[in-house]
Amino acid sequence: MLSRGESTRSRILLAAAEGFGAHGYHRTSVADISREAGVTGGALYFHFDSKEQLAAAVLELEDDIWPALAMAVRVRERSGLRGLVEFSYEAACRMAHDPVARAGFRLRVEGEPDGEGTHGAELRWLSLVTEFLALAQRQREIRADLLPVDIAHVFVEALTGMRLLSLAVEWADLDPRLCRLWDALLRMVLAEGSTFSLRPPREVPAACPPGRPEDDRAHPARPLGSTTARKHEP
Repeated sequence: MLSRGESTRSRILLAAAEGFGAHGYHRTSVADISREAGVTGGALYFHFDSKEQLAAAVLELEDDIWPALAMAVRVRERSGLRGLVEFSYEAACRMAHDPVARAGFRLRVEGEPDGEGTHGAELRWLSLVTEFLALAQRQREIRADLLPVDIAHVFVEALTGMRLLSLAVEWADLDPRLCRLWDALLRMVLAEGSTFSLRPPREVPAACPPGRPEDDRAHPARPLGSTTARKHEP
């Protein structure tokens, strides 16, 4: 169970993520965040020195989502290709329903304050996707003449474009876009004689929807709000 200070910090972070994800960084004020979190401005500034620090904390949390999600999929799914399909659909669910995932993407697209933009996030995604594809190639699920990192570039770049298009319609069409991408990609990469078929998961068990701020199951690596050095409350 979170302490009172941790719970307050968590509510502030969730309110910031919801604001950044829905309205963008510049159109979300500190007053908006404190009002949504149900705290005073003084309480907000006790935990975060500035809106820039809030955005950095949200981005740090978003960074944690994808490696933890990929690891959870690898634990339960031995097939590299099937694992990547499941990872992609669970990631799409996160993007549609998790305010931290939505906020992280929008902050980077619109130019995060004092940050690295989309490039660093793209490299992290490339690494995760390449691992799935390298396993799939060792399992002879995809063609031996292809480089997993090249396929990963195609997938991540296409997914980034899909996320941009879906942002305009509140992520409602990300699943069908993803299905079309997989249908095209599998035609190009499947090994000869492969019996692999695209079966998008009907339900997404672990990743969606996220917990509320007092429920740290949303981000199992650490409780929401423990990203930056915490001041000691009296």
